[in-house]
Amino acid sequence: RAEGRGGRTAFVPFLDMANHAASPNCEVQGAGGAPGAFEAVALVATRSLDAGEEALISYGGTATHAALFSGFGFAPAESRSDRLEP
Repeated sequence: RAEGRGGRTAFVPFLDMANHAASPNCEVQGAGGAPGAFEAVALVATRSLDAGEEALISYGGTATHAALFSGFGFAPAESRSDRLEP
């Protein structure tokens, strides 16, 4: 499942295999197709990756632990959105 700009959701085989990171090195991009739809979707590196380096995407930079857990089945320790500030 990939959530794109404009709040649209799509099921994209194999992209769900990319792991989440608070600081991702890749992003999901769509191209072509009718307005509001994509003809092609790709995982694109946002910087040069070393050979064997894991491709990481963000499942939601501001998503809460509850949203990540209910939507994707995990809650990362590095999430900044569920912390209390002193």
